[in-house]
Amino acid sequence: FFGDMARRDRVMNVEKLKRGAERLNNTTSLETLVDGEIEIHGERAGLQGGSGTEGFIWLVRNLQFEALLIVIVALGIPDVGCVDEKEQGSQSLKNDEESVKESTLQAFRLTLGRKYSWWMRMMFENGVRLSPSRAAFLNTLFANYGQIGPLTAREAMLRAAERIIPVLNAAASFLNSRAQLKSDLPYITATDPFIEQHIC
Repeated sequence: FFGDMARRDRVMNVEKLKRGAERLNNTTSLETLVDGEIEIHGERAGLQGGSGTEGFIWLVRNLQFEALLIVIVALGIPDVGCVDEKEQGSQSLKNDEESVKESTLQAFRLTLGRKYSWWMRMMFENGVRLSPSRAAFLNTLFANYGQIGPLTAREAMLRAAERIIPVLNAAASFLNSRAQLKSDLPYITATDPFIEQHIC
């Protein structure tokens, strides 16, 4: 459910970026696109329905959510030997499912949830009940999860997040520097606390 929704959002926001670039004579720079739309629309540039700037802001927000979700799930993977599935039985499975739900909610509240309307927040948070177990989530991310195991998966997830987070923070810094946009994007980290600077 969320994977499909995230993909649709990404495609929609990339399309907004493309249309915005076309309207500004096929500009190839995000900075030129944003500054050009600010010049045209003023402080409404980021709110202008369908603008490239709006697409850029929401693309960054969505990617921040996804990066933070991967970090939080990765940090929640127990070390080998910490969880004895045979002893804990169904309680272990319940905790496994709850961990992805809680990770999803935490990542959502720190990123997208800060800007979603009340109705959208409620819809998203209710949809989280459909979250897969941690094992199913990791099997989706890693075709060979059964062979590599949880610790290798955790290391790979954190490495990937550590590569994308600086790019997302640079985009957030750029958008936040344009005061007219009121983009209010957080700066995320791969460690707890996950927000370096909470912008109100």
